[in-house]
Amino acid sequence: MTMAMEAMAGALAGFQGAAEPLLGAHSFWAAIVLLTIAVRLLMLPLALRQARSVKAVRALAPQLEKLQRKYRNKPQALAEARMALLRTHHINPFLGCLTLLVQSPVLYVLFQTVRTPVIDGVPNLLTGQAFLFGVGLDAQWLGLVGLGARLASPAGLTILALALLVGLLTHLTLRRPGSDLDSGLGGGASGQLAVAQRSMRLVMPVVSAGFAVTVPLAVVLYLVTSSAWTYGQQLLLFR
Repeated sequence: MTMAMEAMAGALAGFQGAAEPLLGAHSFWAAIVLLTIAVRLLMLPLALRQARSVKAVRALAPQLEKLQRKYRNKPQALAEARMALLRTHHINPFLGCLTLLVQSPVLYVLFQTVRTPVIDGVPNLLTGQAFLFGVGLDAQWLGLVGLGARLASPAGLTILALALLVGLLTHLTLRRPGSDLDSGLGGGASGQLAVAQRSMRLVMPVVSAGFAVTVPLAVVLYLVTSSAWTYGQQLLLFR
């Protein structure tokens, strides 16, 4: 973990140094935004593969509908037939999950880096630095003491607003074609699968916002930037 945190700290230092001439003291939180953009750029080939997968599933909609009629009362057989059809056309139904899995280690290392004041003998450059309104990058909504601090202080309101923004962006993204829910069997979803997808579209924004209030502000900034990127990416790839 120390090596991963050293790499994270080095990357943040590089981005902060690049942003400092333009943004001054704001370059520290801007470094997190730039880090997120760099990660999402590296993930672009995966996003393009996912987009092609979604479009391929859409093209199979007539065949998927035939399978639904054929196996209407046999959900297990329907699921197996769908998977066989996708394999025949070389479509990976789990590409949407990969976008989340790839970012999970980055989020975890960033979380640990923000919480560590000294990394391998070097002071953490994020320690003592702030976002807008003087809210520390290590501030955590659930770590604020008292309801007043969480709902009325600059730190509480800032983090809560950003957490709600994460939830809103997740909601907007999942409502669009080409979302992670559509990268698998979404092109012909019906019955139990359709119900599960509707449930996920309701639950995931709440889960995303709920997660955001449990982590430091630096991680919330990553979540906001990544969520905004995902939404914008969907707008461009599925116009």
